[in-house]
Amino acid sequence: MSRNENAGKIGYWIKREDISMAEIKIGMTIEEASEYTGIGRNTMRKLVEWEKIPVLRIGRKAIIRRDVLERFMATNEGKDLRNRPEVKTVRT
Repeated sequence: MSRNENAGKIGYWIKREDISMAEIKIGMTIEEASEYTGIGRNTMRKLVEWEKIPVLRIGRKAIIRRDVLERFMATNEGKDLRNRPEVKTVRT
């Protein structure tokens, strides 16, 4: 049985080295969120600056929760994320 066939079975354990940190973390930096979603870093920074995506601030670092990011992507599917008025804000 391949690893993918086992993944849904109860009791199957995935080795940590088989999973990237983006798959484990519940919060990501702007750079990690950019890589995870495919949205450019500058666009991601603008979305945070425009308060379209809520973040947890730790000094200058912004942490974006994975569930919030996924909800943002679903809410804004098909929208031009560089057009501020077109982008819908998500809340925590």
